[in-house]
Amino acid sequence: MSKPIIGVMPLWDDEKNSMWMLPGYFEGISQAGGIRSFLIKRMKRAE
Repeated sequence: MSKPIIGVMPLWDDEKNSMWMLPGYFEGISQAGGIRSFLIKRMKRAE
């Protein structure tokens, strides 16, 4: 049986200009037998 591929979108923090994920969430996917993958949205910078 193949493992499910689970894509997750990290949260964005405007103040720190960075992405983050809730602690344990990403690791939990692996522990449950899934293949984890970040989905990154490309953002356009304001001019």
